[in-house]
Amino acid sequence: MMRISSIFTLLGLVILAVSCNSDDDISLANTTDTFQGEVAWVKSYGGSGDETAQSVIETSDGGYAILGFTNSTDGELQGKVLPVNDYWLLKLDTNGNIEWTKTYGGSKDDRGQAVIQTSDGGFAITGYAMSDDGDGSNNNGFHDNWILKLDPQGNLEWEKSFGFSGHDHSYDLVQTSDGGFFFVGFLDITSALADGTYGKGNTLTRHGVGEFWGTKIDALGNLEWRRYYGGTNNDRAHAVVHSDDGGFVMAGFSESTDFDISNSRGSYDFWIIKITENGNLVWERSLGGAGIEIAYDIALASDGNYLVTGHTFSNDQDIS
Repeated sequence: MMRISSIFTLLGLVILAVSCNSDDDISLANTTDTFQGEVAWVKSYGGSGDETAQSVIETSDGGYAILGFTNSTDGELQGKVLPVNDYWLLKLDTNGNIEWTKTYGGSKDDRGQAVIQTSDGGFAITGYAMSDDGDGSNNNGFHDNWILKLDPQGNLEWEKSFGFSGHDHSYDLVQTSDGGFFFVGFLDITSALADGTYGKGNTLTRHGVGEFWGTKIDALGNLEWRRYYGGTNNDRAHAVVHSDDGGFVMAGFSESTDFDISNSRGSYDFWIIKITENGNLVWERSLGGAGIEIAYDIALASDGNYLVTGHTFSNDQDIS
């Protein structure tokens, strides 16, 4: 499934489409011929409040699905009652016309971060939520990871919340070969209970602000396992892809210099980790310079390597 970078404004979702001569096969050797960069269409969506788009994918019918969050109650959000953030999912046709939209949430702050199309033609969405009412059934305090499974029309099939008493954020997910899901984000380790130490033993006092957090659930959203990775400072996973051997590769940033981090470059680094299908750490890499680097996305390249994107303030070491 092709993932497209999200573009957003505070007053409405704005989607810009550019023309290609080929849907997915954009060759670096023939970029000029296959990718013209012409604007095909521009669309905006929203109401009088704030909308933020976080994820957009091309769907199997040639259209698009966009996930983000909104606090509007008018415009395309008529029927939404409370002026608080809810997950907002839009299904568009190939020309950007709205086929349907759905909001999901409750009476508190709920923010959608990533959408994928599932093998049955439906969707799975993830993010973080504070609500324990409306579409949400549980919350353990502040934000929890909140994942929802939807049918092809966006109707809710099930939802699950995972978290502890602090701020626990989910930013990306993939569907696994067994029909389940693996999602990644940030565990507020300072507020986690005993279950948050799963896979690390009683080491909470040795870890700090936050950790990479990976959670595996089955096709109905039931927890199978979860692991966290990092050091004594701030570490957050923003993206995940499958590896060729059935494991996962997670990308984000790390401020730590100890425990799972072996070769820190500076302040904040790109941090990439490879884990097995059961969550065991295979390898980890830090990339960056003396300044701040934050990785936001990762993709598996055709040669089996990985492409990682983000931003940097450095001009030394890995940054030339």
